[in-house]
Amino acid sequence: MAGRADPMPDELIPVHPTEPVTTPAGTVVDIDVEMIPVVRILWRLGLSTVGCCHDLGESLAGGGHRTSRNDHDRSRHLAFYAGVAWLKMPQDAAARLVTILADDETFGPRMTDWTHPDAWLSYAPLAPDKNGAVLLADKVQLHFPRRQLPELARVLAAIID
Repeated sequence: MAGRADPMPDELIPVHPTEPVTTPAGTVVDIDVEMIPVVRILWRLGLSTVGCCHDLGESLAGGGHRTSRNDHDRSRHLAFYAGVAWLKMPQDAAARLVTILADDETFGPRMTDWTHPDAWLSYAPLAPDKNGAVLLADKVQLHFPRRQLPELARVLAAIID
């Protein structure tokens, strides 16, 4: 990890080149180099992020995850997420981002038509709490084609300018 000693046992292993970036809260985090422009613009828009990766398939294949599953057991996910960027955001931030993009001529169909060839996939998992109640996770996972990263940065930057 850039700027750190060996990762702690529960930390994700970086598969892609990263750089340390200072968050709006003042902490330093390592971010995939290809994700930095998008993440910085999201922060400028006041949208929080929790995690990101510019190619989740490569990360899964390279061991950048917290699973003990072998490559054979993960093969479905490796293929599904190949070439797919990932953003993890609080629900309110993800909802704002999707709302912003839904108004864009290019990104709108990607947000609203799940069969669109460049569609985004978003989900918030259901998970049991300590009392056994099943709750909607407070974080949303957004998946989209990696090749959209430069275009996404341009569209979001235009909102700020």
